Amino acid sequence: MARTKRRGFTLIELLVVIAIIAILVALLVPAVQRVRAAAAATQCRNNLKQIGLALHSFHDRNKGFPAGFITKSADGIVIDPLSPPDWGWAALILNDLEQNNLWAQINFRVAVGAAKQPVREAPLSIFLCPADHSIPPFDSGAIAIVPLVQPQVAFHNFVQVTVAHANYVGVFGSGDLLAASAANGNGIFYQDSRTRLLDVTDGTSCTFLVGERSSDLSLATWTGAIHGGRVRPRRPGTDPNNYAHWSAYVLSPCSSDPGRGPNSPANRAEDFASLHGGGAHFLFADGSVHFVVNGIQRSVYAAMATRAGGEVASLP
Repeated sequence: MARTKRRGFTLIELLVVIAIIAILVALLVPAVQRVRAAAAATQCRNNLKQIGLALHSFHDRNKGFPAGFITKSADGIVIDPLSPPDWGWAALILNDLEQNNLWAQINFRVAVGAAKQPVREAPLSIFLCPADHSIPPFDSGAIAIVPLVQPQVAFHNFVQVTVAHANYVGVFGSGDLLAASAANGNGIFYQDSRTRLLDVTDGTSCTFLVGERSSDLSLATWTGAIHGGRVRPRRPGTDPNNYAHWSAYVLSPCSSDPGRGPNSPANRAEDFASLHGGGAHFLFADGSVHFVVNGIQRSVYAAMATRAGGEVASLP
């Protein structure tokens, strides 16, 4: 009986198959990356839209948007000049984002650093861009003085303030964000602000409300402007000691200076940035979300950050 001789692959055939597989993988990987990037961009826009709805819900209930961050009570009295609350706009809308349990655990008259660690370190996906890196709770560079009351004597505990990371910061305006100017922003959010829609005379459809900041530039948080904290730049080649004022944990300016647009090569810790590539998403005062390209004209960029500057500006 004749035996059938089996023929195997030759070396050349095997190399051809491997080459075809390599080509298919090379074509497939970029396509998968593009799909992932598109999905991340869509989710980022949805996050900002939900934040916009929450901000408008807060506005309707309180006749104004929340403060950029708070240092005063509702009647205008400074709560504690040495250790102000500094809870930010994002913390103030937690119950408008269905985070009622977390919101109920916050005493807004006490500094962020005095809050329970699980509260200030709570990661909230609504404030995180899916295109960004996963950042664990980080050291804000601030020290909180927390009173420990015991019978007949009061002690104080010095606590390193760690907080949760976030990617969305309020628009301060077109001026520099400094300690002396934190309460004088010409945007919608600044220290103890209470901006109404009626105050946005430049038009809500062409005024920035909230924008992105990626973790490769610097870290932000939903909690607040950590008093005494240091917002350090994180990109390679930048001086970590060239840090921004602590209000930059929740706010950012849109400067008209050359090189200060989204994803600015100046690498200023307080600026806007994203990992989407080519620009960053911004929530507008009318609740819409738009992608602002890196090359936006700087005068337009700054004009769209002001609430009542009188400029005529819109996206191209």
